[in-house]
Amino acid sequence: MKLIPTILSHSKEEFYKKYDELVYFCEEIQIDFMDGKFVNQISVQLKDIPLLDKSLTFEAHLMTLNPEEYINELAQKGFKRVFFHFEACENHLEVAKKIKEKGMSPGLAINPQTSLEKIRDLLEGFDRILIMGVNPGKENQDFIVSTKEKIGYLKNKIFVQVDGGINPETLKYVKNADAINIGSFITGANNPLKAFEEMEKLL
Repeated sequence: MKLIPTILSHSKEEFYKKYDELVYFCEEIQIDFMDGKFVNQISVQLKDIPLLDKSLTFEAHLMTLNPEEYINELAQKGFKRVFFHFEACENHLEVAKKIKEKGMSPGLAINPQTSLEKIRDLLEGFDRILIMGVNPGKENQDFIVSTKEKIGYLKNKIFVQVDGGINPETLKYVKNADAINIGSFITGANNPLKAFEEMEKLL
Protein backbone atom coordinates (compact mmCIF):
# COMPACT_ATOMS: atom_id res chain seq x y z
CA MET A 1 0.00 0.00 0.00
CA LYS A 2 1.24 3.49 -0.91
CA LEU A 3 0.85 6.39 1.51
CA ILE A 4 0.29 9.72 -0.25
CA PRO A 5 0.07 12.84 1.94
CA THR A 6 -2.50 15.47 1.01
CA ILE A 7 -2.24 19.24 1.04
CA LEU A 8 -5.59 20.88 1.75
CA SER A 9 -5.06 24.62 2.18
CA HIS A 10 -7.19 27.75 2.19
CA SER A 11 -4.47 30.29 1.38
CA LYS A 12 -1.13 30.61 -0.37
CA GLU A 13 0.61 30.92 2.98
CA GLU A 14 -0.94 27.72 4.32
CA PHE A 15 -0.21 25.90 1.08
CA TYR A 16 3.49 26.80 1.01
CA LYS A 17 3.95 25.87 4.67
CA LYS A 18 2.60 22.36 4.04
CA TYR A 19 4.26 22.06 0.63
CA ASP A 20 7.71 23.01 1.93
CA GLU A 21 7.42 20.43 4.72
CA LEU A 22 6.30 17.54 2.51
CA VAL A 23 8.59 17.86 -0.52
CA TYR A 24 11.61 16.96 1.60
CA PHE A 25 10.46 13.43 2.44
CA CYS A 26 7.59 12.46 0.10
CA GLU A 27 7.78 10.86 -3.33
CA GLU A 28 4.10 11.45 -4.04
CA ILE A 29 1.85 14.30 -2.89
CA GLN A 30 -1.80 15.09 -3.52
CA ILE A 31 -2.92 18.72 -3.76
CA ASP A 32 -6.60 19.50 -3.19
CA PHE A 33 -8.47 22.18 -5.12
CA MET A 34 -11.90 23.44 -4.03
CA ASP A 35 -14.01 26.01 -5.85
CA GLY A 36 -16.63 26.92 -3.24
CA LYS A 37 -19.32 25.49 -5.53
CA PHE A 38 -18.92 21.74 -5.62
CA VAL A 39 -17.97 21.98 -1.94
CA ASN A 40 -18.49 24.96 0.36
CA GLN A 41 -14.79 25.57 0.97
CA ILE A 42 -12.37 27.48 -1.26
CA SER A 43 -8.76 26.34 -1.47
CA VAL A 44 -5.52 27.79 -2.74
CA GLN A 45 -5.88 28.60 -6.43
CA LEU A 46 -4.07 26.65 -9.11
CA LYS A 47 -2.43 29.83 -10.41
CA ASP A 48 -0.87 30.41 -6.98
CA ILE A 49 1.09 27.17 -6.74
CA PRO A 50 4.61 26.78 -8.20
CA LEU A 51 5.81 24.73 -11.11
CA LEU A 52 6.13 21.31 -9.54
CA ASP A 53 9.30 19.27 -9.02
CA LYS A 54 9.31 16.74 -11.88
CA SER A 55 11.28 14.23 -9.80
CA LEU A 56 8.19 13.81 -7.59
CA THR A 57 4.69 12.61 -8.45
CA PHE A 58 1.99 15.18 -7.81
CA GLU A 59 -1.69 14.37 -8.14
CA ALA A 60 -4.53 16.89 -8.17
CA HIS A 61 -7.83 16.22 -6.43
CA LEU A 62 -10.42 18.49 -8.04
CA MET A 63 -13.35 19.10 -5.70
CA THR A 64 -14.74 21.45 -8.31
CA LEU A 65 -17.40 21.78 -10.94
CA ASN A 66 -16.30 21.81 -14.60
CA PRO A 67 -13.08 19.82 -14.07
CA GLU A 68 -12.18 20.05 -17.75
CA GLU A 69 -11.43 23.76 -17.29
CA TYR A 70 -8.43 22.89 -15.10
CA ILE A 71 -6.73 20.32 -17.32
CA ASN A 72 -4.43 22.52 -19.38
CA GLU A 73 -3.05 24.41 -16.41
CA LEU A 74 -2.64 21.23 -14.35
CA ALA A 75 -0.45 19.82 -17.13
CA GLN A 76 1.55 23.06 -17.33
CA LYS A 77 2.17 23.00 -13.57
CA GLY A 78 3.57 19.47 -13.78
CA PHE A 79 0.84 17.26 -12.34
CA LYS A 80 1.06 13.61 -13.32
CA ARG A 81 -2.33 12.43 -12.07
CA VAL A 82 -5.76 14.09 -11.88
CA PHE A 83 -8.79 13.00 -9.88
CA PHE A 84 -12.15 14.64 -10.52
CA HIS A 85 -15.52 13.82 -9.01
CA PHE A 86 -18.19 11.66 -10.60
CA GLU A 87 -20.76 13.99 -9.06
CA ALA A 88 -19.21 17.13 -10.59
CA CYS A 89 -20.02 16.51 -14.25
CA GLU A 90 -21.71 14.16 -16.71
CA ASN A 91 -19.12 13.77 -19.47
CA HIS A 92 -16.77 11.63 -17.38
CA LEU A 93 -15.10 9.68 -20.18
CA GLU A 94 -14.57 12.81 -22.27
CA VAL A 95 -12.82 14.53 -19.37
CA ALA A 96 -10.70 11.42 -18.74
CA LYS A 97 -9.70 11.39 -22.42
CA LYS A 98 -8.63 15.05 -22.26
CA ILE A 99 -6.52 14.33 -19.19
CA LYS A 100 -4.79 11.47 -21.03
CA GLU A 101 -4.20 13.67 -24.08
CA LYS A 102 -2.23 16.04 -21.85
CA GLY A 103 0.00 13.19 -20.69
CA MET A 104 -1.59 12.80 -17.27
CA SER A 105 -3.30 9.83 -15.62
CA PRO A 106 -7.08 10.15 -15.01
CA GLY A 107 -8.73 9.09 -11.77
CA LEU A 108 -12.39 9.16 -10.77
CA ALA A 109 -13.36 10.25 -7.25
CA ILE A 110 -16.66 9.24 -5.67
CA ASN A 111 -18.49 10.68 -2.67
CA PRO A 112 -19.63 8.41 0.18
CA GLN A 113 -23.27 8.52 -0.94
CA THR A 114 -22.57 7.51 -4.54
CA SER A 115 -23.56 3.97 -5.45
CA LEU A 116 -20.93 1.84 -7.17
CA GLU A 117 -23.58 0.80 -9.68
CA LYS A 118 -23.39 4.29 -11.15
CA ILE A 119 -19.69 4.08 -11.94
CA ARG A 120 -19.37 0.43 -12.93
CA ASP A 121 -19.44 1.12 -16.69
CA LEU A 122 -16.95 3.99 -16.40
CA LEU A 123 -14.05 2.14 -14.82
CA GLU A 124 -12.33 1.16 -18.06
CA GLY A 125 -11.78 4.85 -18.86
CA PHE A 126 -9.77 5.50 -15.70
CA ASP A 127 -6.48 4.37 -14.18
CA ARG A 128 -7.61 4.79 -10.56
CA ILE A 129 -10.66 5.24 -8.39
CA LEU A 130 -10.56 7.54 -5.36
CA ILE A 131 -13.08 6.46 -2.73
CA MET A 132 -13.91 9.22 -0.27
CA GLY A 133 -13.99 8.03 3.33
CA VAL A 134 -15.57 11.35 4.38
CA ASN A 135 -17.69 13.98 2.69
CA PRO A 136 -15.30 16.08 0.57
CA GLY A 137 -14.15 19.58 1.38
CA LYS A 138 -13.30 19.51 5.07
CA GLU A 139 -10.56 18.07 7.26
CA ASN A 140 -10.85 16.30 10.62
CA GLN A 141 -14.02 14.34 9.83
CA ASP A 142 -14.84 10.88 11.16
CA PHE A 143 -14.13 8.05 8.74
CA ILE A 144 -17.24 6.39 7.25
CA VAL A 145 -16.79 2.69 8.03
CA SER A 146 -18.97 1.48 5.13
CA THR A 147 -16.16 2.65 2.83
CA LYS A 148 -14.56 -0.73 3.54
CA GLU A 149 -17.26 -2.48 1.49
CA LYS A 150 -16.58 -0.31 -1.55
CA ILE A 151 -12.87 -1.11 -1.35
CA GLY A 152 -13.64 -4.82 -1.28
CA TYR A 153 -15.96 -4.60 -4.27
CA LEU A 154 -13.54 -2.62 -6.44
CA LYS A 155 -10.36 -4.43 -5.44
CA ASN A 156 -8.77 -6.20 -8.43
CA LYS A 157 -11.07 -4.31 -10.83
CA ILE A 158 -9.07 -1.06 -10.72
CA PHE A 159 -6.35 0.62 -8.65
CA VAL A 160 -8.17 1.63 -5.46
CA GLN A 161 -7.21 4.74 -3.52
CA VAL A 162 -8.97 6.03 -0.37
CA ASP A 163 -9.03 9.59 0.92
CA GLY A 164 -10.33 11.15 4.13
CA GLY A 165 -10.50 10.38 7.82
CA ILE A 166 -7.57 7.95 7.83
CA ASN A 167 -5.41 7.74 10.95
CA PRO A 168 -3.86 4.91 13.03
CA GLU A 169 -7.29 4.00 14.43
CA THR A 170 -9.14 3.86 11.10
CA LEU A 171 -6.34 2.33 9.04
CA LYS A 172 -7.76 -1.16 9.67
CA TYR A 173 -10.75 -0.34 7.46
CA VAL A 174 -8.64 0.48 4.39
CA LYS A 175 -6.06 -2.33 4.50
CA ASN A 176 -7.24 -3.68 1.12
CA ALA A 177 -6.66 -0.40 -0.69
CA ASP A 178 -3.75 0.08 -3.09
CA ALA A 179 -3.04 3.61 -1.84
CA ILE A 180 -4.30 5.97 0.83
CA ASN A 181 -4.31 9.75 1.10
CA ILE A 182 -3.77 11.31 4.51
CA GLY A 183 -4.09 15.02 5.18
CA SER A 184 -4.51 16.49 8.64
CA PHE A 185 -2.90 13.61 10.56
CA ILE A 186 0.37 14.42 8.78
CA THR A 187 0.22 18.09 7.79
CA GLY A 188 -1.44 19.09 11.07
CA ALA A 189 1.17 17.33 13.19
CA ASN A 190 3.91 19.15 15.07
CA ASN A 191 6.35 16.89 13.24
CA PRO A 192 4.89 15.87 9.83
CA LEU A 193 7.82 13.54 9.04
CA LYS A 194 7.35 11.68 12.33
CA ALA A 195 3.61 11.35 11.68
CA PHE A 196 4.31 10.07 8.16
CA GLU A 197 6.78 7.49 9.44
CA GLU A 198 4.35 6.41 12.16
CA MET A 199 1.68 5.68 9.54
CA GLU A 200 4.13 3.92 7.22
CA LYS A 201 5.10 1.49 9.98
CA LEU A 202 1.46 0.48 10.35
CA LEU A 203 0.91 -0.30 6.64
